[in-house]
Amino acid sequence: MNIARVGQDGPLYKQIAHTLRSEIEEKLQPGETIETEAELEQRFSVSRITVRRAIDELVHQGLLVRRQGSGTFVAQRKVTQELGVLHSWTERMRELGLEPHTVDCEMLQVVPPAWVAEALQIDLNAPENVLRIQRLRYADEEPISLMVDYLRLRFSPDIAEKGLEGESLYETLEKRYGLDLARVSDKVTARRATHFEASLLGVEPGAPVLFVTRVTYLPNDEPVVAATVVSRADRYEYRVSGLPRKHDLHADY
Repeated sequence: MNIARVGQDGPLYKQIAHTLRSEIEEKLQPGETIETEAELEQRFSVSRITVRRAIDELVHQGLLVRRQGSGTFVAQRKVTQELGVLHSWTERMRELGLEPHTVDCEMLQVVPPAWVAEALQIDLNAPENVLRIQRLRYADEEPISLMVDYLRLRFSPDIAEKGLEGESLYETLEKRYGLDLARVSDKVTARRATHFEASLLGVEPGAPVLFVTRVTYLPNDEPVVAATVVSRADRYEYRVSGLPRKHDLHADY
């Protein structure tokens, strides 16, 4: 192949990476192998070092993964979630061609941890119990996120008995209890998975994860839910692209 046809200036390895990226996005599915380094070297008439730099570029971008002794594979596409905007988790999975479901939904009435009491503006002189809801979210039989919500029970006192509608906490709060969820505040950090998180998410202890704390508010700025979300960094990413819209709040987060 004549690399000049790529239509892009810059080092050869970047031009090759650009060509391979286009071919991967158009022709290959996650899990499929790409050509070997020797085949790419011959195809593009470049050195092995140039081929490896091109592949390194795509690995760094998260498009390819190397498996020792097996080859280089197209990576599973990441789930993209917007911070500050509550999209439907289930619908987002299906948009990506993934089949979503939830396992191990646990509900327990607890005394809120200190950070939850602060986030929910609970009066320490008159503490109130909250409902802790833990859910492990799957896409195509693969666990990708562990969600833990702390819900003020005075807004939905019988939710533990009745359960969630369609696995969606926010839909349940709006439709069953008539709550007007107005806005959300997110904070995201990167860290390593604990042994407990790793065992649920199917990764090695210490693997990179994205950790989000989220608080959801009513129109009068009264907090309703405080949550943490631990997501696999190899399968999930967050982005910011504007202010939340009311119709985005029907999310099964």
